[in-house]
Amino acid sequence: MRGWALGTMGLALACGPAVSVDTASAGGASGGTFSDTLPPLTSTTQSGPGGTAAADDDSTTFPGQIFDVGGLGTGPPTDEPCNRGWQVDALHPVVVMVVDGSSTMVTAMVDHDADPLTEPTSRWFAVRSALEQSLWDWDATHDVGAVRFPAAASAPPDRGACDPDVDLAVPQELGASVVLETLPEADDSMLAGATPLRGALESAWGLLRIVEPGPSRLVVVVTDGAPNCTPGLMPPASFDEVDAQVEVLVADMAADEIGVAVISVDVPDALRGGVDGEPVANPTAVLDGIAAAGGLYGAAFDGADTEALILGLTLIRSTTLSRRLRIPDPSYGWYEIEVDGVVWQQVSDCTQEDGFVFVATEAMGERRDVVEMCGAAAGALERTGTATIYPVCVIAE
Repeated sequence: MRGWALGTMGLALACGPAVSVDTASAGGASGGTFSDTLPPLTSTTQSGPGGTAAADDDSTTFPGQIFDVGGLGTGPPTDEPCNRGWQVDALHPVVVMVVDGSSTMVTAMVDHDADPLTEPTSRWFAVRSALEQSLWDWDATHDVGAVRFPAAASAPPDRGACDPDVDLAVPQELGASVVLETLPEADDSMLAGATPLRGALESAWGLLRIVEPGPSRLVVVVTDGAPNCTPGLMPPASFDEVDAQVEVLVADMAADEIGVAVISVDVPDALRGGVDGEPVANPTAVLDGIAAAGGLYGAAFDGADTEALILGLTLIRSTTLSRRLRIPDPSYGWYEIEVDGVVWQQVSDCTQEDGFVFVATEAMGERRDVVEMCGAAAGALERTGTATIYPVCVIAE
């Protein structure tokens, strides 16, 4: 994650002219060293919302007032954000469900409910049922889209089974209904095709590139086998060989800060393939490698039946809750962020410290309008989903 260290910058003031503050020696947002040309700090200093203050007998402190330069100290800043901050909701992560609709999803039967007394169903029935029960919860915390692949009209060994065309649902709020409309019904028995996962992932990456910058991005792959249909290969090699470039592609997506999770649907942990369009490989080992390259989890989630699929989807959702906030006005020099009653400062290392870092949302880091909470601060935002952002204001004549 790209975080920006707090350096020397000019502050946009709540009132009065701009002044320069050396924040490198400021110890975060709670203090600073002023230029020799500025008047001495003669009135109130305060550490920020919820902080402690040291004041003259006839001075007054106000939430969000950090420095009072020049002895004003007669009232709150006239700029409302300095007084009350902005209450904002966490940015919803954007997720694309990449869902396998290949022939084996309807030709292979599973014990969908772990009950030996009920009739088995197709793998697709289990997948569709799990998504119907889970996606409404995702709506509350994520913006959801989908890629359903392939769009092939024939099954292996017909070469058309590698048709990479996909059905797309652009990620959006309340996306569950849109995604479910995109996917076949649970009792559909006409699904066809092999497993051209590479093309589906490229489509998902394309969707995530067009969403508004700032939110974290995620792909969840739901599949019942190792990917094949390597571009340039002809049958039977196109069916019998694993597309090794899928793992490379997923690693590239992770480098672009798009995490990839994998849920395997009734996938055996043994050498398989050579028939029904399945590549010759241990599909569990292949999918575990793809999941590890995705940077979120070390292996694929096991989705042996509907309940296991729901559990995997629930765990992925709960561990990818938003840690990011958009700052309503990024023109101030720095900020304090209150989450669940605790005020957090900017830090330099999000992997080692509690607080927040800025996230670059445009090329070369031209904007600083998104922050990512770190450590305990991230956990607090995940729990509450809301925060108050206070700009650190300087009052000067």
